[in-house]
Amino acid sequence: MAGALVALGGALWTGGGLTALGGAVVSSTISLGISAYQKNRQKKAALNVARQAKKAQAKALRRLQQQQQKIKASNFEVPFLSQADNTLMIRNPIASRRMVYGRTRIGGVWVFYEKTGASGEYRHLILALSEGPCEEIESVYFDDTIVELGADGNATGTYAGYARVIKHLGDTVSSEITGTFTWASGETLDCVAHGLSDGDHVRLTTYGGAGLATATSYIVLNSTADSFKLALYATPTTPITASAGGTFQRYIADGYAVSECANWTETHRLNGICYIYVRIKNNLDLFPNVLPQISAVIKGRSDISDPRTGTDAYSTNSALCLSHYLQQPIIGPGVDTYDIHPDELINAANTCDENVLTSTSASFVSAFATDLITSDGHGLADGNILFLTGSDLPDPLAADTAYYVVSAATDTFKLSETSGGSEVTLTDDGTGTHTWRLSEKRYATNGVLQLANDVEDNRNALASPMGGTAVYTNGYWVISAAEYFTPTFLVDEDMIVGEIELRNEIPRRDRFNLIKGTYVAEENNWQPFGFPAVTNAQYLADDGSKTIMQEVQFPFTTSPATAQRIAKLTLERSRRGVSLQLNCSLRAFPVQAGKTCLVSISRYGFVRKAFEVTSTSFAIEDGKPTIEVSLREADADIYDWDYSEEVPVNIPASLIKPGTKVADVVADPTSGYPADVALTTATASAIIRYSFTETPSTIASGTEYTGLITVPSDPTTIYAKAFLTGYQSSDAFSATYST
Repeated sequence: MAGALVALGGALWTGGGLTALGGAVVSSTISLGISAYQKNRQKKAALNVARQAKKAQAKALRRLQQQQQKIKASNFEVPFLSQADNTLMIRNPIASRRMVYGRTRIGGVWVFYEKTGASGEYRHLILALSEGPCEEIESVYFDDTIVELGADGNATGTYAGYARVIKHLGDTVSSEITGTFTWASGETLDCVAHGLSDGDHVRLTTYGGAGLATATSYIVLNSTADSFKLALYATPTTPITASAGGTFQRYIADGYAVSECANWTETHRLNGICYIYVRIKNNLDLFPNVLPQISAVIKGRSDISDPRTGTDAYSTNSALCLSHYLQQPIIGPGVDTYDIHPDELINAANTCDENVLTSTSASFVSAFATDLITSDGHGLADGNILFLTGSDLPDPLAADTAYYVVSAATDTFKLSETSGGSEVTLTDDGTGTHTWRLSEKRYATNGVLQLANDVEDNRNALASPMGGTAVYTNGYWVISAAEYFTPTFLVDEDMIVGEIELRNEIPRRDRFNLIKGTYVAEENNWQPFGFPAVTNAQYLADDGSKTIMQEVQFPFTTSPATAQRIAKLTLERSRRGVSLQLNCSLRAFPVQAGKTCLVSISRYGFVRKAFEVTSTSFAIEDGKPTIEVSLREADADIYDWDYSEEVPVNIPASLIKPGTKVADVVADPTSGYPADVALTTATASAIIRYSFTETPSTIASGTEYTGLITVPSDPTTIYAKAFLTGYQSSDAFSATYST
């Protein structure tokens, strides 16, 4: 093409020689004695070449910037995102703030430590977990053991009498509640529209009677709209009898820490921080290292906006989590809500919420009289989403319909049409063989964001669990989840106003045909664990049967099935070798980053060929506005997935740490005959099984405990264990009942 400029490393090749990108012109040799006309013509030609070189240099720089942006926008393809062990307790005066999205286990950051009591027998710690507000602190670990806690925060079981843990979810309170109360009678204090809630921490600013005192920490009990009771923080379940009225002020500093520590005061409120207060009493048998490693399993941010519902709530939806981070004004980029494209966000959120079938399935039978589904050792938990198949399903259950598990027990469960809703009432048991198959959301975010990291790095890290992007284009931030968009807009040759850059294949140094890596496995005590390698036999053959491996880490992915799906997506994208750089007129304005379009260029044989748009930007070409578009080959096959492709992950029992052990079974009473025996365990949702035969296998398949056990004969020994999916079973319990 006459007069074309083609970039060659740091120079431009023209029809008359090499022109350095820096602007110096190297012209052809001019013979002596040429005419003035020829000199003038050559001078103009040289100036024209210089101008074009300058334009090409600017264009090359813009393309370099676009390429850098494209690489960052696709950071999920870059190996080894940070995957530090977040379960460790951190003692560092300048530790990074962190924010948890979804559900994960996280170690506490020391923000306070003090010893009290005789010879420093009590140790008090304030441990920050996450920027709040958070949804829930599910459980607290000392080293790798779950701490069983009573309603008052005092430990039961193993650590009874030696530990206290008070949980704070990080709700920000903009102002304190103050008021004047009157004494009604006994324990009841009257105060119209006081605004207090059970569990609030208050102190009396004035008081003129007996029973209560100023400068003492109290906890609110039995609050109604216009009255409440008070109890000491040290005995939070025992209301105090008052004798007069006074005034009060609510505080949000931890009441125990304020009451027992000299250096933690009412002004130490940790507004907006999800944290725990821990008090440990010295015991070298329980705490041989004086202090254990303290961590917690938490559900993160509870204020994630969903434009589909107009509500703020806890969510693991990857698109919504990324949008939430972009809008954070201090700990994030501070993007205005109106600067995030609403329709594109909704599209991405819907993609993330799609149900994808997994390889986990089993047969079941039903009993319509009780609405129970029986599937031996199913391993399901409340909230799991199932799809059913069968020749004649129990009425009114239907195939290709999402059902939520409720009332899950070891071998049985019920189904609901909504999460946590009422169970479906069965009217018959159907006929033939019935099967359930577990599904999961297409993309979910569960992990810890280090807020000291670069904002752009965090943005890309949050895009990685949905294989997506967040790009700023046409005045909006556009959030996209990985999916195939059927292209409708056509870019043809009439729109192209500049040169075309085409790359037909991937350089060998950039190829790979196998991906291996890690995700965060709850069963592995929330540590990284390898998912089965993803490969493609055709790509391996194309590379001469030589394995070329790429290693990746998915620190925000806790599902091995999702990890395999994203790994396949990464591999398939990487093998699409055709890429284009186009300079188009403003007629190409509808082209949008993260979407697909059709391209027709006759010289390359492209007839409505699908391309993914990786970036767009405005430019000026010969004084006219243009759109520079970067594209890469795309087709629907990149996003195809079938549950038959999933390779199950089996974590060896030796790697399952003691932290996932169910709390011991406790009996009441423990002896005597006759007796009705109650069995309990402190681990929420755990199932207890019992037997009158000692062998472990018999206990594991024994009767599920659902109510009091009437001891059948004198004497009788009851053997029991507690079980919970993903946890080691409890230690065996036994007790003999006799006269």
